[in-house]
Amino acid sequence: PDGYLYDKEAIFEYIIRQKAKIVRDIKRFEKEKQKDEQRLKESMEKDNVKKAKKFSDHETMKVLGDNVEQQQQQPGSSSSS
Repeated sequence: PDGYLYDKEAIFEYIIRQKAKIVRDIKRFEKEKQKDEQRLKESMEKDNVKKAKKFSDHETMKVLGDNVEQQQQQPGSSSSS
């Protein structure tokens, strides 16, 4: 006979193995994707906390600075008794 001969059983086994491998790869990919999303979420939360602290510190220093300026502008009544 002309042409190539194939073993159907070997071909089907190969296809089944490949399908199983693809399923495993997809599961592994999904787990990695979830881990990456979690890391990104945690990173964003840390960044937001840092920004909030920086803002809070800045505002605190601003308020303290305003209080110091007000005290310096007012005449000292406690020392002239």
